[in-house]
Amino acid sequence: MDEFCVRLLSFFERGADGKPGRWPHPSLSPEDMAGAGFRLQGSQVKSGDNVICDFCKLQAWKWEKKDDPFQQHQDASPKCEYVASSMFKGHHDVFVKKQPDKETTQWPVTPPATPTKRPYSPRRRMTFSPIITVHESAPSGQATQLSPKQQEQRLMPTEISVTAGEIKFVIQVSGPGERGSYAILDTPTQVVTLI
Repeated sequence: MDEFCVRLLSFFERGADGKPGRWPHPSLSPEDMAGAGFRLQGSQVKSGDNVICDFCKLQAWKWEKKDDPFQQHQDASPKCEYVASSMFKGHHDVFVKKQPDKETTQWPVTPPATPTKRPYSPRRRMTFSPIITVHESAPSGQATQLSPKQQEQRLMPTEISVTAGEIKFVIQVSGPGERGSYAILDTPTQVVTLI
């Protein structure tokens, strides 16, 4: 059995359960790895993708999809006996023919469509009700005598109403007595009386 077949069989070695092993990188075929001079070192359960060259003892692991095993072997060990052989060059030529030509890969003429945005629905906005001044008064420096009708009106309570949503507050101010006492009623229209 030649050296290539021995290296290739290492990638399909049967495990303890009797099932054949599986090389974990489908983009790098076992044939290409063996052609580049690598053999799977140990069992796949223990070493994963750890490979070794039997000629120069080069070890390599953590293979990625973009890796070229032939180029890796040439760069890491240019004086390797196998890398200088015609067998290496023959396997490398087969590997290169299987690779897609990077120059002939055609890119799309137009860029891909921009993804659409989610439709925007306006959110409910909360605003404050406008404040309306109903009556503005300031104390005057001049005292005037009130007519009997004005005195009668002064005895009637002054009402101040505040509406917030469905609740209406009515504040009644009556008489020149002590300020600060109030009562809250449990009705839709609440009356607060300041005495």
